[in-house]
Amino acid sequence: MRNTSQNTTGHTPQTADEHYQFAYRAFWESSGPAELVRQHLHRAAEQDHAVAQLFLSETYSLCPFPGFTRDFTQAFYWCERAAHHGLPQAMHRLGILYNLGVGVSQDLAQSYQWILKAAQLQYQPAIESMNIYGNQHEQIMEAILP
Repeated sequence: MRNTSQNTTGHTPQTADEHYQFAYRAFWESSGPAELVRQHLHRAAEQDHAVAQLFLSETYSLCPFPGFTRDFTQAFYWCERAAHHGLPQAMHRLGILYNLGVGVSQDLAQSYQWILKAAQLQYQPAIESMNIYGNQHEQIMEAILP
C-alpha cells in the first residue's frame, strides 16, 4: 500500500525539488490531502526552494486551497525569501506588498527598490509598475533619500 506522502512511483520526496513537485502536482490535481500539500510545500520552501517560497506567498495571500488560511505576514515572509533568490516575480510582488503595506509596514522606498530590481531583469509587470511610479517620483525620492 502506498503512503500518501509518496509519489506515484512509491518514492517519498526527500529533496526540496521533490517536495515542491509533489505539492505542486497534488495542489493542481487536488489529489492529496490539503495538510499534506501544505507540509510538502513548507518543506521545499524551508530548504530554500525559491519557487516554492513564492508559491507559499501567493497561497497565503490568496488562499485558493483548503488547509491554508489568509496570512499576510506569512505571505510577506515567503515572498521576501523568494525575492532574495533573484526571482523577478517575487521582487515585483514584494515591491507591491511594501507599497500597500500588506504583511509589513508601508515603505515606498523599499517598494520602489524591489520593483526597480525586477524591472531591470526585464520583468514586464515590473516595467509597467515603474511607469506608474513615474507619477510619484518626488514622493519616492523623498522616502529614499534621508
